[in-house]
Amino acid sequence: MASHAADSLRPGGIVCAFMPTVLQVHRFTMALTQDPRWRLSETIEIMERTWHVSDASVRPDHRMMGHSGFITTARRAEPTRSDSPTQDAREDSNEDSSNSDDLDACPTTTSATARPTSA
Repeated sequence: MASHAADSLRPGGIVCAFMPTVLQVHRFTMALTQDPRWRLSETIEIMERTWHVSDASVRPDHRMMGHSGFITTARRAEPTRSDSPTQDAREDSNEDSSNSDDLDACPTTTSATARPTSA
């Protein structure tokens, strides 16, 4: 279901699924986390409680009969460059083939917004 929903939603869209069992929640959440197009996955349990309403009072009933299910939501996002397993494999192979002379010739930065220093 996670991949079908990702194919159907544009980035920024939200998927919302109601599931009665925790096993379904686990399976769905694992599918969301394995697909790099999903972010901000969250699951909540929905508790059912009946209320007593009469002319004299409004209050919850004295008995609560358990839960009614779970709701899981996630936001559709664009996969980032680091989410691509193909890109990670290429970067790993490039690191293995480089030597220290190549690294010394590269400009360095102190933060993501800093300008390269001159060598």
